[in-house]
Amino acid sequence: MGSRDYATHVLEASKQWAGSEPLLIVAHSFGGRIGLQMAASAPAAVRGLIIAGVPLFRNHSRRKPSRRKPSKRNHSKRKPPLRYRTIRTFHKLKVTSDSQLERARLKYGSADYVAATGVMREVFVEVVNESYEPQLTQIRCPTAFVWGTFDTAAPLSHARRAHQMVAGSTLETRDCGHDIHLEHPHLFVELIDRFTLS
Repeated sequence: MGSRDYATHVLEASKQWAGSEPLLIVAHSFGGRIGLQMAASAPAAVRGLIIAGVPLFRNHSRRKPSRRKPSKRNHSKRKPPLRYRTIRTFHKLKVTSDSQLERARLKYGSADYVAATGVMREVFVEVVNESYEPQLTQIRCPTAFVWGTFDTAAPLSHARRAHQMVAGSTLETRDCGHDIHLEHPHLFVELIDRFTLS
């Protein structure tokens, strides 16, 4: 499943315990993907959105446009290293074994990819290629982006770009990495108070 499918299931589950009461969503990383989908697809069900460290755009680096004529191929997805692609191709041709392919995945995959197994690895591959420009433009609820300035999993440039796309949103930053919710939990408490008391 992708994040949209997860959002559908979470919305259905939330009706069982929240009824028609709109939700305040506080979410980090993968959870932020789901929260964003929920706020965009069911605006009446979401009263506010506080998300942190979410890889919001598929293309991490915003390169300067090339002067060369653009290729017909889609370059928005980052290609895996050539060595891994070679091993993967040989595996499809049944030249390399499953264990050789898995060793290559562990060597060349990201930390999140390596940590995931089974169906969760398939989910990771699905969501890592998602980009949320359309959803961001559909957000109507009060929204706060909370980011670590040294986040390498979801660069601060993502938050700045998203902040410009969501009308009336705020951007809070702290000098930390990806786990801002663990390093600055008081910030989330303050934002939750602000969202629920306003």
